[in-house]
Amino acid sequence: MKKIIALCMSVLLVVATMAPTASANTAQLTKTVQAQMKGVQATIAVRDLDTNTLVYGYNQNLALAPASNMKLLTAAAALHHLGTDYEMTTDLYIDGTIEGNTLNGNVYVRGEGDPTFQADDFITFANALKAKGITQINGHFYGDESWFTGPRLAPGIGRTDELQYYGAQISALTMSPNNDYDASTMIVSATGSSVGKAPTLTYMPNSSGMNIVNQAKTVAKGKANTLSIKRQYNTNRIIVSGSIPVGATKREWMTLYSPTLSTLVAMKQVWETQGVTFIKGSQQTYAKVPKHAELIHSVKSIPMDDIVYMMNKLSNNSIADILVKTLGRVVKGEGSNTAGAAVLTEYAKSIGLNMNNVRAVDGSGMSLNNRFTANELTRLLISSNRSSWYKTAFLPSLPQAGHYDRLMGGTLRSRLTSIPNRVMAKTGTHTGVNSLSGYLRGKSGEWYVFSVVTKNGSVARIDRVVLEMYRQL
Repeated sequence: MKKIIALCMSVLLVVATMAPTASANTAQLTKTVQAQMKGVQATIAVRDLDTNTLVYGYNQNLALAPASNMKLLTAAAALHHLGTDYEMTTDLYIDGTIEGNTLNGNVYVRGEGDPTFQADDFITFANALKAKGITQINGHFYGDESWFTGPRLAPGIGRTDELQYYGAQISALTMSPNNDYDASTMIVSATGSSVGKAPTLTYMPNSSGMNIVNQAKTVAKGKANTLSIKRQYNTNRIIVSGSIPVGATKREWMTLYSPTLSTLVAMKQVWETQGVTFIKGSQQTYAKVPKHAELIHSVKSIPMDDIVYMMNKLSNNSIADILVKTLGRVVKGEGSNTAGAAVLTEYAKSIGLNMNNVRAVDGSGMSLNNRFTANELTRLLISSNRSSWYKTAFLPSLPQAGHYDRLMGGTLRSRLTSIPNRVMAKTGTHTGVNSLSGYLRGKSGEWYVFSVVTKNGSVARIDRVVLEMYRQL
């Protein structure tokens, strides 16, 4: 990840010192904004990055739901309070006695919300048990998720959202199926087998204790692919239905109904492949680690600068919501969304934002009760530019317009392609909301911060406005 960040920085003009900005043609910009935002609620602001002067505003003090532009505040607060090197720890404990290769006692795993915890870490824990001489466990398997408290779903996550990877439950002990780090999910893949037969299913990391019902059928090549993979609401039951042609594949990210329990089951399944087994009838359930338990191994997440990188590049909601609960726990001693949102609010106030125009309900932007004006978003971006972590962590995390590499272009890789290496910005998309806020190198060669937040405004309209900003600045 550090190499990706270094490459990302190599194509940017880092704005440490700058010459005065050329005068902008605001008349032409206004003409474009009025044409593109006709019938749309919008708040737009542009500031000179060097002088912090507002060079253009359009309803710049209108507070709207910013969608994933909330992640800009989450990233800044996390880097400020936690630091670029902060790591989340997952601990493995045992109690009882060891006789030969058998532990006559229990195993505990305690989490701190690490969204990067995955199957390789399960193997690391299995090896730690074997290093203690343990290959048989005559006891139970407990998950300690007490680092976080309160509802597992962040505000704004509705019934249909909770079934989608972007609305997964947040637990202090969770897992991700791959390096996108969509925590509290697993991947189900289906491949057409032979005509009339059920498709072959595979899972990442494994079935994880989910009840998977395969009702689908394989059809001949050339026929329609109607395969559906869905989890039933409020259950751990996944239904695979419809038809899939021979040789065709489809995969879906499935949210976990009980992230902590599914993580324990997935870990147990991996341990069995590594030669570590539990006694028949062993349970996987919740419990805090007792004081007398012995810590035998810990694994660490990737550092915070890399976590922020993945959150912003791919607009990862689960990481954002985990960071908010982490901020609540570290700063206020309470790992809840409420405490974390209070930290976001206090941070925004500390950097001088007008709190009459800012409301932080969550960290991901899923709640439509969040509020930000374009003016305050640009002031947040200016403040971030003046911070020690800006060049190494904040700026590199932003999607880079027109850069097709997924981990550099991120959610902007197919946008503003006519002006590559000119825009580094955070996208935002939600029901009725589109937004884009970040840094723009104008045609003059000078750098600006900008924010466009709309209600019922399309991505295409926003991009036309930003392209005009480039031309006129």
